[in-house]
Parts: sequence; structure tokens; C-alpha cells
Amino acid sequence: MTAGRIRPLDTGPVFFQLPSLFMRSLLAFALLAGLASSPAQAEGELPEAAPAAASAPASEAGKPGKAATYCTKMVNPEVPMIRWLGEIRFTLLAEVKDGKVREIQYTEIKMNRAIHATALLGLMRNIEGALRQGYECPGDHVFKQEFMFRIS
Repeated sequence: MTAGRIRPLDTGPVFFQLPSLFMRSLLAFALLAGLASSPAQAEGELPEAAPAAASAPASEAGKPGKAATYCTKMVNPEVPMIRWLGEIRFTLLAEVKDGKVREIQYTEIKMNRAIHATALLGLMRNIEGALRQGYECPGDHVFKQEFMFRIS
């Protein structure tokens, strides 16, 4: 190589890897959030229409109640150390069997600012940990729970 000659940057592999990394992150988020039940659905294929009762756990009364109605012990999830400021609200359905939360389905996630996927997953992990380990709800039923975080 001769002195003074400028060589173009080799950005080919990085340029082509970024979209695939982004798509994999979106796919992982969609699968974790319950927005897609398979990678094919997350990549854009539409699922067949299914009745709403089949996708959500069924309650004895037909409509899920609030957690305070069924649970004798409830704990607040810990807020992980994240570099994000804003408000975020999670709404979910939890299915209880034999007094313990067995299945969690997020029905809505609302935020006032964009959040990094790792911070979002950290919050979701802490919510699920609090539900599975800290909630005691005698019997078998389904309840709706909302978690609101204001991080400043």
C-alpha cells in the first residue's frame, strides 16, 4: 500500500448484519410479549383467526377479576437498574392453578418514550418473578393485573 492513498472502509458485513440483528431483536420481543406464537407469525405471516376465548385463559365468571380479589399475598416487582426515563404500564392476565401463578399473558404495554429492548425485558422479568414467587392466590382462576413504573 502506498503512502497517502485512502482506502475505502469495508462496511459491507456490518451494514448487512444490522438489519438482521434488528429483526432478531424484534422477533424475540414479539415472542416474549406473546404477540406471536411462532417465528413465522413474528416475521409477518398472519395467523388464522381464532376465537378470543382460546387465546386467553378462561375465568370461572367469564371475565377476569382483579388480583386483590383472589390473592392473599401480593408483592411489588423490583425496578431494575436501567438507563431510561419515563413511564411504562404493563397490563396482563395471569392464570392461577393450585394457588400459584402458572401462566402470564401481556395484553398491553404502553409507554411515553421509546425503551431499549434489554430494559423492557428486565422490567418484564421482574414482573414475572414477583407474580410467580410473591403472589399467593388460593384456588384456580384468572386475574387481570396492571403494573405502572415511573422512572426519573
